[in-house]
Amino acid sequence: MRANRVLAAAGLAMSATFAQAQITVDGQKDAAYGAALYVAQNPTQFGDAVGGGDPCDPNDLGGDPAAVTTGMEFAIPLASIGSPGGSFKMMAMITSGGYDDMSNQVIPGMPAGTPGQGAPAATDFNTVAGQQWVEITPVSVGTAPTLDGTLDSSYGAAIALQTNRSSYGDNSDPAPDSANGSELDGLYVVENGGTLFVFISGVLESNFNKLSILFDTEGGGQNTMAGDNPDVDFNGLNNLAGLT
Repeated sequence: MRANRVLAAAGLAMSATFAQAQITVDGQKDAAYGAALYVAQNPTQFGDAVGGGDPCDPNDLGGDPAAVTTGMEFAIPLASIGSPGGSFKMMAMITSGGYDDMSNQVIPGMPAGTPGQGAPAATDFNTVAGQQWVEITPVSVGTAPTLDGTLDSSYGAAIALQTNRSSYGDNSDPAPDSANGSELDGLYVVENGGTLFVFISGVLESNFNKLSILFDTEGGGQNTMAGDNPDVDFNGLNNLAGLT
């Protein structure tokens, strides 16, 4: 009996102690917690929870896509895409390494809050608001951009900017040769001497995620991606078969 009374008294004392400092359970650190009991000494390999904006707000891009000036840059002979004499359509998207999962970002962007698309073969962009392609009328420039992954002034204004926060993670790795997220921010296109220069601001995570750029330069085209295209990247292109 005595032992029980002692335990009961101790329990009441503990309850009284906790009752003195009210804590709101909202995922925010209250002052009542005081100093940390433990501070990690080893950086996480799963990515730091840093970056601009509110990661819980799908309408918050976490930054300004127009301000991104590094990314992926290509020089594409116009002859290799059918020598279009006028305007043509193009789009870009990010998929997993096996082309079997698509992020929620394409250029031009989908509506804010649009989730990842899953298997590209089952994706129908006709069910998504807006258009997921942009019509390009290449502007001819006298000086070709330098292919160094940095936005040159010769590109001029962006043709399209991102509107949907990446479901593949915002990159917070400052290293020039690695990344812990994949995102598309802006599209810039010019022409010089029969070569199309394409700059897509953004980054690909260091995990074999893939950037796919699709051109529609001929009448008819593949309004639904066919499954009998040339074998590209372990037949990755045909893994998109069914994409509409």
